[in-house]
Amino acid sequence: AMTPEWKENLVHALMAADLQRRAFPYIRELADVYTGDKQIQWQEILLYQYVKLDMRAEALAYARMLTRRTPTIAKWWKALTHIQLNDSQYEEALAALTIYSFLSPLTRNEKQLLADLNLQLGIPVKATPVYESCLQEKPDKKLLQHLVLAYRQLGRPDTALERVEAFQINPEDADLMLLKGELHYQLEQFDKAATAYRKAARNKGKHAGRAWLMAGYAAWQMDDIAASKRAFAKAGEHARQKKAATAALRQLARISIQNPKKRKGS
Repeated sequence: AMTPEWKENLVHALMAADLQRRAFPYIRELADVYTGDKQIQWQEILLYQYVKLDMRAEALAYARMLTRRTPTIAKWWKALTHIQLNDSQYEEALAALTIYSFLSPLTRNEKQLLADLNLQLGIPVKATPVYESCLQEKPDKKLLQHLVLAYRQLGRPDTALERVEAFQINPEDADLMLLKGELHYQLEQFDKAATAYRKAARNKGKHAGRAWLMAGYAAWQMDDIAASKRAFAKAGEHARQKKAATAALRQLARISIQNPKKRKGS
């Protein structure tokens, strides 16, 4: 009978020879025979091999067993999180990651993952403080967009707008200018919305058509028919917005005929 030390040597030899599956029985045995830190080391090796060889069911079952057996060891919850994410078990992954956050400080990427999962699963109230924390550490456009979405889901567009304005937007950043326009529009600040939309549209990015279309609607809300028509005409130059822009221009034309004095610029 081999001693555990000899079995360790055999495992290393088999793995070096790319014979991981032949090493499995010995890895399992070593994970059971040892105690303390040595056992944790071999449990981790076994779990890693399950993941590496794409043995998803075995990896998931073993990770769950480890979290039940030693729930205060943070690395098991972290491993379970990633295994569940790979298996598209997002609610379970969020639960595991939340427990992990109680046991170990999260890295920036782990914080972002925690916030993203909360947002994706419809829990924006849990996502916002984590996004805020990440943005305080380092400004990030993508995180800001996610934070804004979370605040909008909470019915707090005013707070979302404050965060966008505090970010000090580059006027040439079409994505954030469009986002700023949407927030002003939601808050019925149509003059500011139209300005932001026009700035976004003039950058000629992928959102230019939508930005011109929304600039037209914002101007329409202010009864500035001339500005609205100009914006809709610009929007009509883009294939995806052409139908909506044409319909809006037709409606404006009917309004101008029916109420020639009521609306500004008609």
